[in-house]
Amino acid sequence: MKINISDINSNLTSGIGLLVCSSSFEERWYKVAESLSDDNLNKIIILQKSLELEVWNKGIASLRELHGNIDNIVHIEDLAPAELWKKIVIEVVPSIESESGVVLIDITTFTHEVVLLLLALLKDKGLLNKVVFAYSGAGEYCTSEGLSEKWLSRGVKDIRSVLGYPGVIRPSKKSHLIILVGFETERAKELVAQYEPTSISLGIGNDPYNNEFQETNIWHKEQLERFVASIENSRMRISEFNFSCSDPMGAKNAILEEAGKFNDLNITIAPMNTKVSTVAAGLAAFDDERLKLCYVEPAEYNKRYYSLPGECATLIQLQNKKK
Repeated sequence: MKINISDINSNLTSGIGLLVCSSSFEERWYKVAESLSDDNLNKIIILQKSLELEVWNKGIASLRELHGNIDNIVHIEDLAPAELWKKIVIEVVPSIESESGVVLIDITTFTHEVVLLLLALLKDKGLLNKVVFAYSGAGEYCTSEGLSEKWLSRGVKDIRSVLGYPGVIRPSKKSHLIILVGFETERAKELVAQYEPTSISLGIGNDPYNNEFQETNIWHKEQLERFVASIENSRMRISEFNFSCSDPMGAKNAILEEAGKFNDLNITIAPMNTKVSTVAAGLAAFDDERLKLCYVEPAEYNKRYYSLPGECATLIQLQNKKK
C-alpha cells in the first residue's frame, strides 16, 4: 500500500509495539520513525551500519526526543553474511518473537541483502504475520549539481548468493539472469560480465516514488543493453519486462511470470531497484524454489549526495502460508 508518509499512523491497523530500522548515511533512515505515534511504541532496535556522525546524531536526537531511549543498537557493519544471519537471530529475532503488538520493520536503508536475510528468517520462524514492512521512497537521487558527483555507487566489492535463497542448480542446464534494473549500472554491468549468462531479462520499474524516475529507469536499462551488445562474442539474448517499484505483490507476480518463460534454465535474480521490489523478489523465490537470489556489494557509496527523502512510503503486510 503506497501512502503519504505523514499518514502512516492512520494506515496502521493497530499501534506499533516494536520498531526495527537501520542507520545510514541517508537521512531517509529515520523518516518513518519520526512519523510514528508514540502511543504504543515501546521498543526501538537500530541496526547500525555506515556510521556518518552528522546524520547519525541528527537521527538519534530526533528519535530520542520523540520516543525516548533507544533500546538496542545492533552493530552489523562489515559482517560476513553468515555472521550477519547469526547476529540477527540472536539480537533481533527474539524481540520480534516476544513482542505482543505489531512489529514495524523499516527497510528503507537496509541493504538488499539484509532485507532478504531478514525476510527468509521471518518466514522460517513463522513470524511474517507479526510484521509490517515500511519503505520510505526517495524524493531525489544524485543530489549534487556537479556532473562529477552524479553517481550512487562505484566499483564492486563482491558478488554472492543470498543465504536462504539457494535456488535449484542443474549442471546440465544453461543460465538465465533476471535483473531488476536500478540506478547503479556499474554494479549490473559487473554482474553480467562475471556471471556470463546465456540470456538476460531486464526488468524496468514503473509506478516509481517520483515520476521523474521512470525516464531514469529506462535510461539505465538502455545502458545495460548497450553494454551487453558490446561484449565480444556475446550471444546473450535479452528480454524485457515491467514490474512495480512500489507494489510488492504486483512486482512478485511480474517476476514469476518472467521466470516462467525460462523453465529450462537455471535462474538467478539480482534485485537492484527499490527495497519493495527486493521483498517481491524474495517472495517470488518462496513461491518458486528454482529461483536463486544474488547480491552485488558495491565498493563505495556516494554518501554525500546519495538521496533526499521523499513524501511517499509503502506499507507491506505479509502472512505465513500454511504448509
